[in-house]
Amino acid sequence: MHIQKLISIAIVLQALLLFTPVRAFANTGEDQEIGVPQAIEESVYTCFGAALSPDGNHFYTAHEDGVITQYRINPFKKLSSVAFDREQLKDLRGRVGSQCHLLITSDEKKLIIRLRHKLLLIDTGSGRILNKYAPVGYDVTISNAIMNDGELVLFEADYEQRVYKLIVLDANTLSKKREIKNLGEIIEISQGGIPFFGRYRDRIYFAWSQYRLLVLNSKTYTPELSLFSRGGHGEGVLPHISRDYQTLYYKNVYKVTDYMTGKQTNLEVPTWGRSVDVLVFDQRTRESRIENTNTIPKKTLVEFFLHPVGASRAHNYLLATIGRSASTGGIANLETGTMLYRFYQYADGEAILIEEASPGEYRHFQLTSSARKYLMMKNREGNVIPINDATFANYFLKNGLH
Repeated sequence: MHIQKLISIAIVLQALLLFTPVRAFANTGEDQEIGVPQAIEESVYTCFGAALSPDGNHFYTAHEDGVITQYRINPFKKLSSVAFDREQLKDLRGRVGSQCHLLITSDEKKLIIRLRHKLLLIDTGSGRILNKYAPVGYDVTISNAIMNDGELVLFEADYEQRVYKLIVLDANTLSKKREIKNLGEIIEISQGGIPFFGRYRDRIYFAWSQYRLLVLNSKTYTPELSLFSRGGHGEGVLPHISRDYQTLYYKNVYKVTDYMTGKQTNLEVPTWGRSVDVLVFDQRTRESRIENTNTIPKKTLVEFFLHPVGASRAHNYLLATIGRSASTGGIANLETGTMLYRFYQYADGEAILIEEASPGEYRHFQLTSSARKYLMMKNREGNVIPINDATFANYFLKNGLH
């Protein structure tokens, strides 16, 4: 199952996380049915965020109960847990925010919780809130954010006034370093779009919905390239990039502005949504050409290289949470386009990590010390019942050994 068929415009992994596994059932010698393990999803009403560590070996979560927890991925283990002031999750209007996005500094000494109207800088060792940041303006929201070495890049939007900015903060202090005010003019932002971010090597990629792509220099934040597309259906809606991160591939492009050469090119686009033509732009040579999608070897491309809102990336791995409805998330391999793990966290810090052998088929699961009480199983009739010993033993992986 290809990841592109499961992704929504809003976020890469949500559709994958909602997929219900199905596989064959068996009976043991004791006539205990081996069913399909089902982790209980615990609801959250305000805040649940998660982010991969820079090395991709563990991840952090922030829970609405006011706890930051660190988990090692393989073998799965709860490493640490600290409390923070959960009252700070309230926005400027005194309400608890409905978005909770977690970011991590490169040394992992500080975490940043992004809410819709403010940021919290938290010490990972003590849980102490070191600083806060709020945009100027009552209706201004922080719609997305990414780490850029020691800097934090925010997309701030006042949708009523149609004012859009990129704000650059020091990630270790939240002090403002610079502001790019004319973003809306450069990329023609519309009210119905969705901001995507990605940082690869010395460039930052900012996409507005499926129609606009802006490439910025990651050191100076000056524009290097913008591509305007009419969008389209099926694969290739969002841009792709070569494995050396130099060549861009984008369907249905009708305007190319190369700020480094001062050249603007207008292209004729065939019928909307049915074009097989792809603009190929080499960011090293600044040359472009049109190719047929069928002539481009897919193994040469990296797919979905931009961050959805609230996701995090480490190397070729992407972590995303399911949203505000449950303390649940998933880790996918961007290179292969497959889900690797699902994780389920509970209010007491207990958690379950489930590995998939293939889409919809479990390989095994790992637990924190007291998480078995959150496990159920689906039997052959499709009913979810308490997990039995046979099913538990069949799938349980302890300390990396089955």
